[in-house]
Amino acid sequence: NQQNQQNQFGPVSSMKLSNSPQEAVEASLKACVRVIRKIHRSELVQNFAKRPEIVERLGESFVIQTAFGLHLGWVIEGAVGSEQKVDATYISPHVNFVMFLESETKAFELF
Repeated sequence: NQQNQQNQFGPVSSMKLSNSPQEAVEASLKACVRVIRKIHRSELVQNFAKRPEIVERLGESFVIQTAFGLHLGWVIEGAVGSEQKVDATYISPHVNFVMFLESETKAFELF
């Protein structure tokens, strides 16, 4: 249920509506694993952490980390802005719940 496209950074996948919640969950987890794998294998990303200005500011032990929060629910996606600038926005209590969970992982130092 994915549609593959290309951009300047390589293949891009966008998920279409799944036939079942289980399919959506599996596709989302697979996407997260692919992103984490690409980040850890990317020379560009790994070299960023070794740049002198990064080492000076964050220390030699700095590593780039990623985290994902997944929750199944509905969302309304839309564009908000003006003729000069348009931003994507997502409105849903489910999005708010995931943002809350993510903030709590920081508050309790779970990540």
